Amino acid sequence: MSTHQNSSRKLTRDVLANDPLKQSPTKSPSSRASALNRREFITRVGGATAAAGAVGLPSFAGTENGVAGAAKIVSSNAQQRSVQAYQLRIGAAQLEFQQKPPPHPDNGDEVRHTKRIGNFSKGLPHNDLGEVDPAAYDALLRALSTGDPAEFESIPMGCPPPHRNLTNPQAGLAYDLEGGDAASFFMPPAPAYASAWRAGESVENYWMSLLRDVPFTQYENDTLAQAAAADLSALSDFRGPRINGAVTSGTLFRNITPGDTIGPWVSQFFLRPCPFGANYVEQRIRTTLPGVDHMTQYPQWLNIQRAFPPDEIQQYDPVRRYIRTGRDMAQWVHIDVLYQAYFHALLILLTPPANEPLSGGIGAPFDAILFSSPPTVSGGPL
Repeated sequence: MSTHQNSSRKLTRDVLANDPLKQSPTKSPSSRASALNRREFITRVGGATAAAGAVGLPSFAGTENGVAGAAKIVSSNAQQRSVQAYQLRIGAAQLEFQQKPPPHPDNGDEVRHTKRIGNFSKGLPHNDLGEVDPAAYDALLRALSTGDPAEFESIPMGCPPPHRNLTNPQAGLAYDLEGGDAASFFMPPAPAYASAWRAGESVENYWMSLLRDVPFTQYENDTLAQAAAADLSALSDFRGPRINGAVTSGTLFRNITPGDTIGPWVSQFFLRPCPFGANYVEQRIRTTLPGVDHMTQYPQWLNIQRAFPPDEIQQYDPVRRYIRTGRDMAQWVHIDVLYQAYFHALLILLTPPANEPLSGGIGAPFDAILFSSPPTVSGGPL
């Protein structure tokens, strides 16, 4: 048996022997999870790093380029590679753990408005004014705070079964084993309910509703679109894109990230056939008929707030269409797969052009600084 094999097996035994989770086989799953507190995590990481150094494996605790250095390790020995993979993951976890957690501020509405009129409460019990039941809202907060599945099961719903369920309320409690943990990222708080900023967004939404059946290609000459642009331009705190200080029919309902005001309203990634291996994805969608609106009566809206299933039957266009209106885009977003838009864009960008139009993409080149491969290799380690 080689020295490397002996060292690798010894390191594996040492790592497992010093693992507090492995030393507590009689504890319940919940106590094992709580056993790995911050101090013990650091102890485990330090022990693994020290043991690795003792057998000649590189140590990268506290170094920013450690993970990149460990990634260069190549071993033909399966046991050695197993240890190296373990150390690599420990190092990656260390680097994530050493990052300072960002603040997660809210907009103050939950405290400011005691009836919670500025916060999400859909699906919970509501009175006839549409105000959420305080005890039900507190039950939702308690479940989110404790993360206890039993608490989620105890959240009162606004109507008897069958009802619409809360959608993924526990998603934020899951832990990610790849990349940074969800809590290491943040989003700015939404504008406060009583702010001019929030009012500007609400006015924009109402104009979207009025223009939902007007094709994007007609915005420039449509009198209603021009009225929407003028109205939004006059608001004291509207933060959509502008040209020379004014909202125009060309910037209407667009975003503020770079490139959003360039070109047609609908991206080519929603129009080009999407290559998918030997298949392709047709970009025409099953959309709903124009002129058919929903929740236009107060009792209908209140029932939806109370989690009642919709009492209207969706009416679909018998012809599949490319996205051309706000209604079409809303229907796409309504039922899209979580990462669908980004994955389609990726496939179109990566796939080279082909003589057969349904088989090819754009074939956009990689950034030479970020991606490089030997001349005899296609692709690279992603």
